[in-house]
Formats: sequence, structure tokens, C-alpha cells
Amino acid sequence: MIPAADTWELYPALGVIVLVMASVSLAILRIWNEFTAWMDKQNAERSADRDKQRAWEAEQNAIRDASWQAFIREQSAATNATLIELSSVVKEMGGRISSVEIAINRHDAQVESRLPRTGPLGGVQ
Repeated sequence: MIPAADTWELYPALGVIVLVMASVSLAILRIWNEFTAWMDKQNAERSADRDKQRAWEAEQNAIRDASWQAFIREQSAATNATLIELSSVVKEMGGRISSVEIAINRHDAQVESRLPRTGPLGGVQ
């Protein structure tokens, strides 16, 4: 049996539909492939930029650490110099205080020797 004429008329329409669907599918596949390739390229660029950023940050951290260490060394040296100077000043002041104390004691002894002795009630002994 031969199909009816209506069925033969549907074959070209069906062929066009299949051809359009295949073309659209191929276009979508091509767009998807281009999109994934673009995404991969963007990811590679971002990864390279992140690596550059990490290297730059490591370099900046090393510079910062070196400058802080130099600053701390300078401050430590200045503090040590100040402490040495202060200790010598304290030693010198201790010597001066001792000599002043001796002078005051001598003065007090001389003054006491010149004054009349008084009793507990203020009378002369």
C-alpha cells in the first residue's frame, strides 16, 4: 500500500522541522562551546592575576617586615643608649647624694656642737 497524498505532503514539512532543530541544536552547541572556552580563559586570567597579587603581597610583606625589623633595631639601640646614659647619671647622682649627705651631717654636727643642750622640757641642761 502506498501512503495517502496527505502523508507525502508532511515529509517536506517534517524535513524542514528536523533541519531547523538540528541547526538550532548545532548553534546552541557552538554557543555553549564558545561560552565554556571564554569561561576557561577568564578563569585562567583570574588565576594568573591572583598569582601575581599573591607574589606582590608576599613582596610587600617582606619589605614591611624588613622595615619594621630595622625600626625595632633602631629603637632598641636608642633605648639601650638611653638606659646606659641613665644608669651613669644614677651612679653620679648617688655619689653626689652621698657627698651632700656627708656635708649635711657635718653641718648638723657643727650646729649641734655650738647650740646649748636643752632638756625634754626645753630648759638648758
